[in-house]
Amino acid sequence: MTTVDVLFILDFDGVLFNSAYEAYTVSKKVVNEDIRYRHDVDYEEFLSYRAVVTDAWQYRRLFASDCHVPRDELRHVVPQQEDWDF
Repeated sequence: MTTVDVLFILDFDGVLFNSAYEAYTVSKKVVNEDIRYRHDVDYEEFLSYRAVVTDAWQYRRLFASDCHVPRDELRHVVPQQEDWDF
């Protein structure tokens, strides 16, 4: 007979702090007063976009004035240096 070890995995994301709001706040500080970025992105739009974000550089494509990418197309974007810099 084979024995099975029980493994519990605990995920605290969003329990200790709201990581979505933290990411939104940091992103807003990055774009502050920089004309290359949109300043009208509100938290609801950010949350909608966050649903498809897999890496932090992708937030630039939400805020960028010159190369905004709709959320449905985000997975097809190949990052450029500006994305990594963001």
